[in-house]
Amino acid sequence: MRCRIKRYFFLIFFVGVLNPVIAQENLKIGHVNVAMIIQKMPETDSVQAQLKKEADQMQDMYNQMIKEHQENLDKYEKEKAGYSDFIKQTKESELNASADKIQQFEQNATQKMQQRRTDLLQPIYDKVNGAIKSVATREGFTYILDVSNGTVVYTAPNSVDITNDVLKELGITSGGNN
Repeated sequence: MRCRIKRYFFLIFFVGVLNPVIAQENLKIGHVNVAMIIQKMPETDSVQAQLKKEADQMQDMYNQMIKEHQENLDKYEKEKAGYSDFIKQTKESELNASADKIQQFEQNATQKMQQRRTDLLQPIYDKVNGAIKSVATREGFTYILDVSNGTVVYTAPNSVDITNDVLKELGITSGGNN
């Protein structure tokens, strides 16, 4: 009976020690540069053009608001000596409200542009992720790491770079957009 327990214990120990080693041998890890792929996608150029157009429109509106505010401020400074206290307070309140409106516009515009960028780029990221999944599945990878986002601190020499395979999957030649 003791011999049987020893064998059983040895078998459990042997399987427990070797199982992680065996499991690690089945891992196939690769890496990809998603940022570089996104840059090479033809759709990225049109997204960038759209974002620039919208940013320029917002900048024009912002500049117009600043110009009007500055004109009103200059006019107030020239004429304030002739205003009654009530008119001065009213004009100052209007100028403060105008300055607040400009500040609010700037904050909203920044947030809207960030959201717009995310919305326009999401289909491109989805397409790239689909291609990565397709290549990874076809080639039998367990994990694919994105080396472009800065969180991968080491890439082993035996890690497979599938960036060109993903570009090929997307129909992009490696010369591409960049």
